[in-house]
Amino acid sequence: MMKDALSGGGFDETLSSPGVTYLGDSFALTVGNMMELARGEDTHAGREAVRYIGRYTPVVSSH
Repeated sequence: MMKDALSGGGFDETLSSPGVTYLGDSFALTVGNMMELARGEDTHAGREAVRYIGRYTPVVSSH
């Protein structure tokens, strides 16, 4: 519930700067998915990539 209230970010993302959030999201999308794949877990890479693009592409995120 709090996550929804904060426009898609958690409490820690609200306290951090946009640059820190961007780096964390980029790391999670790349290295995080590689680590999940290495452990044999489902990565959901496509869904995460669409969310990432929507969040960081101005035209897409304005809708």
